[in-house]
Amino acid sequence: LTCDTPLPREISGDEHDGLSVRIGNPMLQEDPTRHRALERIFKNAVLNVEEMLAGKTVLTSSPRQLGIDMHGVCNVKPPCVYCDWDFAKEQEGEFVDTPFTADTLREYGPFYTKSQELVNCSIGEPFMMRQFDDLMDTFASDGKALEVTTNGQILTDRNIQKLVGRGIELYISLDAATEETYAKLRNNTFSRLIDNVRRLVSAKGGPGRGPFVNLVFMPMRANVHELEAFIELCADLRPDRVILRPLNATFSDLQWERGGYRFSYE
Repeated sequence: LTCDTPLPREISGDEHDGLSVRIGNPMLQEDPTRHRALERIFKNAVLNVEEMLAGKTVLTSSPRQLGIDMHGVCNVKPPCVYCDWDFAKEQEGEFVDTPFTADTLREYGPFYTKSQELVNCSIGEPFMMRQFDDLMDTFASDGKALEVTTNGQILTDRNIQKLVGRGIELYISLDAATEETYAKLRNNTFSRLIDNVRRLVSAKGGPGRGPFVNLVFMPMRANVHELEAFIELCADLRPDRVILRPLNATFSDLQWERGGYRFSYE
């Protein structure tokens, strides 16, 4: 291996004058079908980067990341105060109840077969899906990483066992450090949610193992005073990462009265 881009001396110091390359542990397998699928994925990834760097406007590669809509129903009713639920369901229209199955994946064609990562973009709670187990097995056998967001309220022992050992980036929305603030944004299940996170982290053997647990906090006027307490809570819960997410711009006038608090999205 050679390097044609030396690092600046102020970065590398006196010990290293070249760019280092880290090689991960080799993963061996004897499944020819899986090998061909992974080969197809990585060839497309390399081609995608090459075409982007070349400034091409018409690509023969397909995107390395694919957004999917797994489930359109949620267990939080009424919805979280910052969720534009009604607008999202209007956009889904007649397809709001369309099930997401292995057949759906086949309809994506090369956008699915050549993708490296799947991102669940649906407005709904994925752990309400009956076919969740089958889809996780399909994603794993096809060499796909999955990024999925959940409210974490129905992470039962059975759901936790579905997740353990899988290469999933799991984003759990907390947005609070106390029951009082959580109730202003969602409902009165904060204690159960925290217990679910503890059991999940324990079941997977702590940080650094799948699924990779990301605890999410969206700073708002209703909760920003708890940001430091949230970091302390996360230190106790031991997730893989702590994520701060911004609110998105919306054209809807979301107004809620909840937990003795009046929430105005604008």
